[in-house]
Parts: sequence; C-alpha cells; structure tokens
Amino acid sequence: MWDIRTQRGETQKNVGAKVGFSSSKLSRVESGIHEFKRQDLRHLLDAYGVVDPEERGSLVRLAEEANESAWWRPWKDVATKHAISHVSFESMAQRVRSYEPAHLSRLLQIPDYARAVISGGPDVYADAVERLVELRLERQRQMWETPKKLYFVIDELTLLRGVGNPNVMRRQLNHLIELSDGPRYVFHVLELRTLNVPSFLGVTTIFAFAEQALPDIVYIEGLERAQYLQDEGQVDVRKRIFDRARKVSLGRSRSVQRMRDLLKQW
Repeated sequence: MWDIRTQRGETQKNVGAKVGFSSSKLSRVESGIHEFKRQDLRHLLDAYGVVDPEERGSLVRLAEEANESAWWRPWKDVATKHAISHVSFESMAQRVRSYEPAHLSRLLQIPDYARAVISGGPDVYADAVERLVELRLERQRQMWETPKKLYFVIDELTLLRGVGNPNVMRRQLNHLIELSDGPRYVFHVLELRTLNVPSFLGVTTIFAFAEQALPDIVYIEGLERAQYLQDEGQVDVRKRIFDRARKVSLGRSRSVQRMRDLLKQW
C-alpha cells in the first residue's frame, strides 16, 4: 500500500486527512500490520486514485489474506488493542529498545513470572491469564526466530524486589543470563545507586523499522493510559532519554555479572 501511495505522489499526511486516519494508523495499515476493514480499504483506494476494478479486487483479496494470516489473531479476544498493536510492531521492527521501571519486559518473562504479573494486574479474568501467558511466550518465540536486535535497560529494582517467589526469580535471572550469551539480546542494568537517572522515562518501547518501511515509533504506558508516538519531535525526545538511561547503566558484561550476583542473593 505504501508503494501505491508514493507512486501516485501522495503524502501520508494528505491521505490521512482524506480518510480520517492518524499518521500512526495509516503507517500500520500501509505496512500490513494493522487489520483492514473493507470500508477503510475502499476509502484508501479512493484516496490513492485506484479505480481499476481488477486492481481494486486484487488488493482487497490480499488485504483479507493478510488479516487471516496474522499469527496473533487467536489472542485478539483476550488482548487489548494496544497489546495487539504492540505485537504487530514487534513483528515488523528490525530493532527494539525497551525500558520498564516496575517489571521485566514481556519479551523476557518466563511463564511463572508472566503469570504472577498478569494475575496481579487490573481487570484480568482468571480464565484469560493462561492465554495471555501463552501470548507472551509466542511473542518471545517469534523474536527468537528472527535476526532482530533487542536492547533492554533493566532497572535493578525489578531484580531486587522480585515477582512470584524466590524460586521464580532464580529461574528468571538464569533465563536472562542465558539470553545474554547470544549477540541479539543486549542488557544494561540500571543500578539503584546510579546518580542523575532520567526517572521520568517510564514504560517505553522504541521500534525501529527497515528503511522506508515506517518511521521510528515509540510506545509509552501508564496505569490508565497507553499510546503510540510517531511525531518526529516526540519520538526524538524519547530516544534521547532512553539513550541517557542506557549511558548511565552498566555495560553489557558488567550487567550480566550483576545479574549473576543477584542470582546468588536469591
């Protein structure tokens, strides 16, 4: 869809205004990571100037196939819309940078850790917990099967306070140490004693995509609100703050050693 728009000399901003899409939604739709609705697709094709019936029919069929093939579709009834968008961005991104001040990233959680976090969350039905755990594990499997580069700033507090029980934390730390053996998972532990920490960063994930596919997108989350930022200025601010947090954190090898030390404490 991106190719169709650019071939016709239309900008994302102009098309978004014509069909009532935000820039973020239009980017996801054009890149095939947002489920199409027939009516939305018709509006887009009108905006792109696609009038040939055969071409329109072919694009509609491709869109419907894309909707059916998304691997996360079986979990749409238990996951929030923000979670599904997050998963779709993960699937397409070439690089993911993540910081969470309260818990480990969902891409790092072992089943018992994930189960404890989800069970303690607001408005989660008991029968949905196991399916949400399955979704997190599938997200991780999808990451393992790609050459993506994953960077995590891990607040030391999340490793000290713990989740579940000591046995869960020992297995969780062992899991992180095992992941660190490969080149794709890069951990930076942000120690409690570190000065001048950009503490206002909050839950942040930065998605970087292949050239010309999508601009960088930032996900931020609070207790009552989650949103995606695509405005270049807002994204740049979050990227700079994340880089500051990573800069004041321990380096890669020292971070792994710190996790080994904490494993002994648990």
